[in-house]
Order: sequence, then C-alpha cells, then structure tokens
Amino acid sequence: MSEKSLLKRMAEAAQDPSFIIGGLIVALLLLLAVLGPELAPKNPFFRERIQVVDGEYLKAPIDPMPGFPLGTDPQGADELSLLLYGARTTLIMAFIATLIRILMGIILGSVAGWWPGSLADRIITAVIDFFAAIPSLILAMVVVYAVGIRSGQIAFVVALSVTGWGEVAQIFRSHVLSIRKKDFIESARAVGLNSIGTLSRHVLPNLTATIVTLAALEMGSALLLLGELGLMEVFLGGGGIIAGDAGTGVRAISEIPEWGAMLGTTWRYFKSLPWLPGAPAAAFFIAILGFNLFGYGLQRFIDKGRFYPSGLSVFRFSLIVLAVLVGSRYVLSNTGPEVEYREVAEQFDASRVYQDLTFLTRSELEGRYTGSDGGKIAASYIAQQFTAAGLTPLPTGSYFQPFNTLHGLLTEQPLLEIMEGDRVTLSLSEGIAYHIWNPHSLPPGVVDGELMLDGNPPGNASIWNPAGIFFYVESEEDFALLTAVPDQYVPDDMTHAPAFSAPHTFLEDYPNYLISYTTAADLLAQVGYDFEEILHQVYEEDSAVSFSTGLQVRLHHGLEYHNAQKVNILGYIPGSDIRIQTQRILVVARYSGVEPWQGETYPGADENASGVAVMLEIMRLWAEKEFVPKRTVVFAAVDENGADYFAQNPIIGTGENDSWTVVILDGLGAGEQALARIDAGGGLEKIFDQAVRKMHVRPSTFEDYSFFFTQSPYLAYTVQVQGSYDGIYITNPGDELSGTPDDTLEHVDMQMLKENGAAIAYFLMLLSAP
Repeated sequence: MSEKSLLKRMAEAAQDPSFIIGGLIVALLLLLAVLGPELAPKNPFFRERIQVVDGEYLKAPIDPMPGFPLGTDPQGADELSLLLYGARTTLIMAFIATLIRILMGIILGSVAGWWPGSLADRIITAVIDFFAAIPSLILAMVVVYAVGIRSGQIAFVVALSVTGWGEVAQIFRSHVLSIRKKDFIESARAVGLNSIGTLSRHVLPNLTATIVTLAALEMGSALLLLGELGLMEVFLGGGGIIAGDAGTGVRAISEIPEWGAMLGTTWRYFKSLPWLPGAPAAAFFIAILGFNLFGYGLQRFIDKGRFYPSGLSVFRFSLIVLAVLVGSRYVLSNTGPEVEYREVAEQFDASRVYQDLTFLTRSELEGRYTGSDGGKIAASYIAQQFTAAGLTPLPTGSYFQPFNTLHGLLTEQPLLEIMEGDRVTLSLSEGIAYHIWNPHSLPPGVVDGELMLDGNPPGNASIWNPAGIFFYVESEEDFALLTAVPDQYVPDDMTHAPAFSAPHTFLEDYPNYLISYTTAADLLAQVGYDFEEILHQVYEEDSAVSFSTGLQVRLHHGLEYHNAQKVNILGYIPGSDIRIQTQRILVVARYSGVEPWQGETYPGADENASGVAVMLEIMRLWAEKEFVPKRTVVFAAVDENGADYFAQNPIIGTGENDSWTVVILDGLGAGEQALARIDAGGGLEKIFDQAVRKMHVRPSTFEDYSFFFTQSPYLAYTVQVQGSYDGIYITNPGDELSGTPDDTLEHVDMQMLKENGAAIAYFLMLLSAP
C-alpha cells in the first residue's frame, strides 16, 4: 500500500469536526497569546471608576456599550482589553505548567516503566498515589500560598505542575511497559545499546504522537485549574480586598490582566451583572473546549493510522508556526500610533536640557532656595519656557500660582546625649530627626530630664492618643517627645528643615522628634531592655507599656518656622477628547532648592534641576512635533510644599468626580543605569515598565515614597485634596552626591539624562493618548 499524501491526510482530517474546530480554536488562542496586547483597543492598566461617556458620568462597572463592547470591570478597566491582554499571561502560565508536567511525566514514567518493580518504580508510584489522594484544587491552593502568592507567575506554574504530573507519568509508564517488550527493543539490546540509549533512540520517538496529544489535553486541564483557582479568589499577584458596592459586600481587586484574576474579581456580580464574570468564564470555556477537542480529535486521527508524527516533523512545524507568529507580532509592534510616539520621543534634545541645567545651577542663584532672589529668577526662567512651548496659562492669565505656607530654618542639628551628672557618656545623632510631619518651632536650646517610655496599643488608640511607642523627657520646666518609627521614615541626613504645609496652629511648642527603631533599640540596650519585646507587646499582644528607662538625657533642638511667600509655575495642554477631559495628568518637578548650610551652597543639578529640565524639554518636544494629548496634561514646576498646595487648591477647576494621574520627576541625571519607580494605584508601574523597556531603558523598583496626596501614617491631621488621585514617582536611585554641595552641573550624566528623558516622554504620551 502506497503512503498517503499530505493532501489526502488533510482531507481525512477534515472529516473529523471536533479535530477541525479544536484546531481552529487552538490556532486562535495561539494568535491571541502572541498578538493579544497589540490587538487590545484600550490600555487595560488605565482604571478610572468614574468615566465620562457622551457627556454623561458613568460609574464602573459600565455595561456593554459602544466603545466598551464587553463593558468595564469594577475598577473601570475595559473588559475586552483585559481579555486580550490577559490571554498571553494566562496561556503562557498554562503552557509552561503543561511543559513541566509532560517533562516530569516522561522522565519519571519512563524510569518507572523501564524498570518495573524496582525501588525507583515503587517510590515514583507511591508519590503519584499520594498526590492523587489530594483534591487538585486544594493542593494547588496550598502550593500557591506556600511558594507565595505575591511571587507572581512562578507560584502558579509550580502549583499547576505539581497537581498534574502524576497522571502524565502513569500514562507514560504504561506505554513504556508495553514498548519494552517489542522485538525492536530486544534487537537494540542485542547490539549492545544500554538502557539510556534505548530509551532515547527507540522508545521516546515512538511516543511522539502520545506527547503531542497529551500536551493538548494537559493545556485544557491546566486552564481549568486556573479558572477554579480564580473562582476561589486565588489569582496572579494576590490582588487586594476593598469595600464593595451595595449588595456585593467586600470584593477582591487585581491590577494584573489575567483571566483567573478577572474571574476572581467579578464572580460576585454573577446575579446582578452576569456579563461581567461571563466574559472571562466564556474565555476559559472556549479555551478548554478547544484544547480538549483538538487533543481527542488528534488522538482519534492517530489511532486510525492517518498520522504518525516524528520528532523532526513536529519540530519543523513548530518552527514555521513560530516564525509566522513572530513576524506578525513584529509587524503589529512596528505600526500604529505607539511607533509614532517612540519616533517623537527619540528626538528628545539633550543639548537644550543642558542649557536649562546650566541656567538653573548658576552660582548666583544660590541653589534656588525658597523665597530667595535666585528662586524667583528660576521661576521666571521656567515661565518663559512655558510661554515658548505654547502652554495654556492658568485662568488668571498667568503661569504663577503664589501661596503662603510655613518655611523652616534649621539652626541646630537634632542630638540626644545620655548624661551622668554633667558628663556626656553617649551621643546619638544617627536615627534621630525632627518630626517631619509635625515639627516644632523653637529657638536653639536643650531639654534635660529623665527618659520615659509609653507604648499605646492599637486597641486603645484614638485621634488624641494615637497608637505607637513614644519616648518623652519631662521636667518642671521642659518637655520633649520622640516618636519611634521604622528606620525608613527617619531622614538619613537632616541638614535642612522639614518642608511643612500645614497651618501655623499645627506647629508644636515643644521639641518633637522621630527616633528610628534601630536607635531606640540601641538606647534601651544601655539599660537592659529589649525593644523587640516591647514592639511585640504593644502591636501583637495589644498591651500598654509605660516605664522609666532610668536614663538622664539631654536633647538639643533648634528649628524655627515663619510664613513665606512661595510660587508654583503651572501651564497645561488641553485634552483633545472631550469625553475624558476630566481625567487629567499632572507632571510635577520641584524647582526650588535648599538654603546654604554652614557656608556651602547646594546647586541641585541632579536633585532636582534635572527633573525640571526633562519636563521643559518634553513640553518643547511636544509643541514642535504638534503632539496633542487626548487627556489634559498639566505641567507643574513646584516650590517647597507646592504639590501639596495645588492638590488642596487646584487653580484649574476640579470636581469631586475628576481624576488626576500624577507623574513626579526627581533626580534623573545621575545614579544607577535604571529608572526606578513606585506607584500609588492605577497600575502605573506596569505601563511605565513596558514603555521604558521599549526605549531601551531598564526599569527598577523604588522601595518607599510618601505621595503628597496620600495620608502619612504619622501625620496628626488629614490633607484634603480636590478630586481623586493616583500617581507614580520616577527617579534614578543610588547616587551619593545628589542633594549635596557636590551636586553640580559636572555631576550630571547627560547621556543618561537623554535616555531617561526620551523614555519618560514616551511614557507620558502613552498616558495622555490612550
């Protein structure tokens, strides 16, 4: 009988509807995995709970409608974009888990089947039986939490792999047991081939068809388990829990587009809004059905003798498919508006940035400190650049937003001394700072007395008596307070007064300090107390602590505040899309520096003339290239406390439903060869990372930053802002000279500044023109 041609085999395959339907679904899913993010109509990381559609305010979740064919999720992200974007993440996790299942099954099943009854066979079979006795969903949840749900995809890949390899190993064990009795295996042994050679050359090639079929079926199994985990609210990243709308109680949220996460965050709406969980549920159903139809159809096709794939033919076919998909993705990623944005961003002009830096770091400006003539000159220069870039001024007709707040002058470094009579036995300056949220205003002086400790547990806390651990010194005439806080909240080097925007009534009339946990532990160790035990007693056991340390101490203070005239420079580009005109972007860079200290000036080239100069060049670049954002973009060069003041007093009309996405630029011209970021909601880190990578800049994480629109855990009052805010802080970390007298123009790496500026310009274009 002659061998059938490829066309005849294809004709016979077409007679099996399940094989054809399954194959088409698998092909579509493969396309979505590669091209899904490029096909998404909107950016799934943009999340606005209040959106304006055809002039009407709509609160998420928004029902399916033109512009949102599948509606939005409860956070305002487009469901269709989430599905398309999440296809890659979901299918890649399932694919990697399937690959691991197959590899483990082949290796362990082959060992057990080739040496039946051996110790290895008994151990492998026992382990398979052990895992088979545990329900897959429960085992997967245990593994995810054991590895760490915040670990990302690795936790889910491990969980999906652990729960599925046993069945695969059993199948391969039975096949190897059958094949090892064949005549050609005996022939291979007769010519001297060892067990490893026989398995690799003669056994495994005969299992190629089984491997291909099992891979399709295991993909369906892995996807089914991912969907089940999602329903149990175990999904990628772990998400968070917030209060839901009426009728939904609390609900889970996630910032990562992934089908399981979509299902886990929406299943509570299955009665009131069935389309919301219906979209990810349908995606899982179609994907699982497709892989199962394809797998079973392929199995029938092979069983009828129509197809005997060799390893080489499967490899060649895979290469062809891969080449087609990579080529398609390349075409899509190099066409469309994003490519035009990159081309514009790449024309970021570092020479003009250098001119800005040269002006802002001139010696006669003396660091541009608040209230100085140098600060006023810098403000005028920035306003001139706003005019040249064609920015729209404020409703007052000017770019200036003047305001009065407190400005501090440091006259004495914070210092704690342990005394023995008139003799100083120990001086502590590291880990001690003036309270940066509730400072005092007093002339230079000292407070002497016995050091006491009070620990107020969270259960006893009130607005007048907050939770925490407090040291205080009290005598007949003096009083001083030290609040113990984690180390990261205490400034490393306090050479200047804390910036403070509250009314004068919030200034304390006694010395008010922060002391780090490490310094507090060192201090208490002098008299035999364990600070860790005190922390545990207050915060874990919710028990109050109060005692005298027995230490006589002297605290030095010198910090004075006065009302100061300050000014922000603000201009904006109106958004072209009236539907999202209330979704504004605020680009912030502080232009003012700090006062000279002990005869030295602080030029502030990197911190933060570099941030201002990058912002100015982005404005000029957009004007020259006639880039018109869809969202209104406000550029703000702010004075000390200027961002706080603007949030509380936005001179641009802001309603309670309006939203602000804040991008803070700080120190971009020196340090590590990476742009670090930290966000406060909105999924901005993900957008930023993808944008800067496309501009060949490496993103990294920044551990901690206090956003001006968020509440500090140690602030005694609440900052009232107009509208809703999310934001991202961008900087180049790891530079020791920034913010010092040596932070001069020569300190700035202009090539780094050019690359960072271009990356940030591209990121802002993506934000403002979604």
